Amino acid sequence: MKRTLALILSLVMCLGLLAGCGDKNTGNQTKDENTPLVVGYAAFNEKFSPFFSETEYDQDVWVMTSLGLLNSDRQGQIIMNGIEGETHAYNGTDYTYYGPADCEIVENADGTVDYNFTMRDDIVFSDGEKVTIDDVIFSMYVLCDPTYDGNSTLYAVPIQGMAAYRSGMTTLAKAIAAAGRDNADFTYWTEEQQTKFWDNFDKGLVPFAQGIVDYCVEAGAADEGDVSRVIVEALAPLERELTVLTVSSSAGIVTCTPIGQRQESGDYRESWQPATEPDGEAERARDIARTAVEGLVAKAQAAGETGWGVFGVELFVLTDGSILFNEVSPRPHDTGMLTMASQRLSEFALHARAILGLPITPKHVALTIPAGSVAASHAIVVAGDGEAEFTDVAAALAEPGTDLRIFAKPEVHGHRRMAVALAVGESEADARAKAGLVADALTITVE
Repeated sequence: MKRTLALILSLVMCLGLLAGCGDKNTGNQTKDENTPLVVGYAAFNEKFSPFFSETEYDQDVWVMTSLGLLNSDRQGQIIMNGIEGETHAYNGTDYTYYGPADCEIVENADGTVDYNFTMRDDIVFSDGEKVTIDDVIFSMYVLCDPTYDGNSTLYAVPIQGMAAYRSGMTTLAKAIAAAGRDNADFTYWTEEQQTKFWDNFDKGLVPFAQGIVDYCVEAGAADEGDVSRVIVEALAPLERELTVLTVSSSAGIVTCTPIGQRQESGDYRESWQPATEPDGEAERARDIARTAVEGLVAKAQAAGETGWGVFGVELFVLTDGSILFNEVSPRPHDTGMLTMASQRLSEFALHARAILGLPITPKHVALTIPAGSVAASHAIVVAGDGEAEFTDVAAALAEPGTDLRIFAKPEVHGHRRMAVALAVGESEADARAKAGLVADALTITVE
């Protein structure tokens, strides 16, 4: 039985599913499927996932062992009728191309577009389990999630509604919770789903939380004769992160312009300054950072220390616009390396001057890039085992307004941030793109 899915939002051009097909194959296969394929490669990171692989070696593995939802011919043209096959001519020869699915694009009168997928029913995972339409939907959710920063060319495809979808995406549970118990609009979920959500909330989550509170209170009362203090935390609907470099010196405490950032695998990959912020957000972020550092400096001074230096204050911006304190690093922050291109004094110069007792004023932390422009940094992470050598530096820095810092870290064992690309552009997107091009143009050899 064929299964049809109508998606208004997304057409997957590159969807990795570890799968095999039945009688109609999508390429040449050996007659004996048990014959091993032996290739020579450098060390793998063993992230053989189309979503989260980080090295070319790992990517090659999943490319060779996965199946795309839609295939292409020898000239890169998408095969829209993969089940029955399409015949395309190439260099005077006809070739028939098959695939696991068909796709029909329907433009509606209201301006929306339907991408109708029909899948073959004989596609299975490597363990023999059937691939269902739910597996495809899961993959689409991952690729379209605004927080996803893995490998994907999906966003380069002009898919109707993709940008709006990613900017407004939320989980079903969060959406139902935000709508409230009395919601009567079932455009995006059914009444049954809403009822089940609140039933599970009342039967499971509330008693679970209350049980923890009761246990803590009873334990505290039994041991100490009074009531224990209980801290109950909730998940925060994170939209993005900010870094506010805050400097304590003999002249007091000043804050730098907030810095936006993108993380990957829990580590910084890109940052930009000034961060794009709604009205008033920058000042609120600076106030929180200043308050946090004031408290730390007061403790330091009470202990006989100066408390001078740079503090990297990390903040969370939530979907409702509120800002939460995350943590503080009592040192220059990795996201702040872009200050080498953006400010009167970099975070490193500010730190050195502060701990030497020199005054730091707002003029010292002022941006020096042209008004309306943005500075960006792009971390260069090297994978391998041995000494790293950087070449093609001249080509990497051919674009005006770019720079490069190679760290004094000659060896890498696994993954290591070895350099940072810097750029100044007319906008955040322009600056980030320039910094990315610097990183991509470098040739890095690990031996």
